[in-house]
Amino acid sequence: MTVTRTRVARARGVSLALVALCVPGIALGQPALPIDAVPPKTPTKVNPAPPPAPSEPEVAPPPEPVAQAAKRPEPAAEPAPLTKKEKEVVKAASPTPIVPSPKNPLKPAFQLYAEYDIPLVAVGAVIAAGRLALRGPAKNCSLAPGRDPENDPVCTDADKLNAVDRPFAGRYDNNWATASDIGTLGLSAALVTVLVVDEGPLPALNDFVVVAQSVLISTALPALSTISVGRPRPYLYSDKAPASLRSSSDATMSFISSHTSVAFAATTSTFMALRRLEPKSSLPWIELGLGLATSGGIAASRVMAGRHFPTDVIGGALIGSSVGIVIPAMHRSPVQIVPDLGQDKKSAALVGHF
Repeated sequence: MTVTRTRVARARGVSLALVALCVPGIALGQPALPIDAVPPKTPTKVNPAPPPAPSEPEVAPPPEPVAQAAKRPEPAAEPAPLTKKEKEVVKAASPTPIVPSPKNPLKPAFQLYAEYDIPLVAVGAVIAAGRLALRGPAKNCSLAPGRDPENDPVCTDADKLNAVDRPFAGRYDNNWATASDIGTLGLSAALVTVLVVDEGPLPALNDFVVVAQSVLISTALPALSTISVGRPRPYLYSDKAPASLRSSSDATMSFISSHTSVAFAATTSTFMALRRLEPKSSLPWIELGLGLATSGGIAASRVMAGRHFPTDVIGGALIGSSVGIVIPAMHRSPVQIVPDLGQDKKSAALVGHF
């Protein structure tokens, strides 16, 4: 019995020792607790490492307004300097300006260039002189029988003319022809005088070249028309005019009136010049009114002289006025206003030949 109790005690001690090793906090020799009385093991909380502090983001500047961004020009790259060869090419390709008054470049109303204006004057003069080379009798009408068609022609088909021109067939008065010549020369002299008084001799000579171009082209275009059309003049429909005049080549140069086209071209081109020189003055409009009235008188005198039909002078007035506007408009002013739009300023600059 004693042995048995001893073995039980030893076994109990071993069990307690094992329990003490497995369960922390239980000392050897203390009575064992029931299994269900052992408190559960509390898990240890592990605090995670704090996250790194976020770096402050870079604050971008506010976007520029679209309107302001559109106005601000992008910085342009510095252009490379031109080589000597490139400068020579640019100089050779540039037109040569004609400057009549270097000390006062504001006076001329038009800028002339040797490469443009000199050939234009030459071509107009050559074409205008072409009508002087023609000689011969009238051939574009029904000639009266029994007359020499070479030396004493008379047209008999006036009934084929339009209703506007028919009443003036057969008319001839040399006094009205003289009056139209004087009127054309007087108008030209008056227009030149206006330019000289307004801007001085040399600038006026510069601008008169443009007026002369208009006049020459307004002479050349009717010359081409009269040569190609060959319309008989009104005096060819009767024998009132001298036979020498009726048998000349000039007898079939009725359409278009060059006197009328020249008068209207000189008037309108001078008006274009004065409007540039005196934009706020009434002088250009006074010149235009008096010039048109004088040109109309010249046109009427050509009809009364029997040198042209009404439709001839109407065509001349249209051509002359058109040329007198177009030719001056093709010429730039020697001084131009160039806008200078910078980042923080707005200004203008004058550009000219000095």
